[in-house]
Amino acid sequence: GGSSSGGTVSITVGYQPDLHGGAPVLIAQQQGFFKKVGLNVTLQQFTSGPPLFTALKSGSIQFGYEGPGVAATVINGGGEIITVDSLNYGDEVIANPGISSVADLRGKTVGVDLGTSAQMILDLALERAGVPVSAVNEVNFTPAAGAAAYESHHLPALALWVPPIVPAVKAVSGTKVLVTDRNFTPAYEFPQFWLTMGSYAKANPQVVTKFLQAWILADNWRARDRKSVV
Repeated sequence: GGSSSGGTVSITVGYQPDLHGGAPVLIAQQQGFFKKVGLNVTLQQFTSGPPLFTALKSGSIQFGYEGPGVAATVINGGGEIITVDSLNYGDEVIANPGISSVADLRGKTVGVDLGTSAQMILDLALERAGVPVSAVNEVNFTPAAGAAAYESHHLPALALWVPPIVPAVKAVSGTKVLVTDRNFTPAYEFPQFWLTMGSYAKANPQVVTKFLQAWILADNWRARDRKSVV
């Protein structure tokens, strides 16, 4: 999965820019934890899970972070979860003032990054409200494009997560948060995780161990000083 010299292994790690999907590896890089365990790490940023998993399968990255929306895809696609990072409470379905409930989404267009935890929450909310998914026009948007479309009033509703959903909420006066992950707990929990490919883990168990050693050091640092991390 990468070149090694002098006992140091070079790898590329995919992350997402938030407290969970980015903080541990950014901390590990900045605090020297990767170097401490013998890893030379290049970080690559992604805005959502599906393209990150595509990169992982292609071999362009060796480790990455995913939310719960792609867990089944990861497992079925040969990915191997190596640690749970956290539980996800950042997904939201928001709507403009003309929509007051999930049931009101029937016949409406909702922007969503398909295949992500945002779609998972949206579909669970529709099911609970008795609205068939087929009765809603789910249109695929990247996080940035979806937020921009909602802000410019081209979308009546949006399913996304924190932080990219925050400016959309602030931009449209009277925006209502229809549902979040917390509406489904404790019946459902939504773990976020770090992974590699199963084939890579089998061929490089020591590298997986090194990555987890650095991640644990970074996770402890994050837990001690969350204010600085945020």
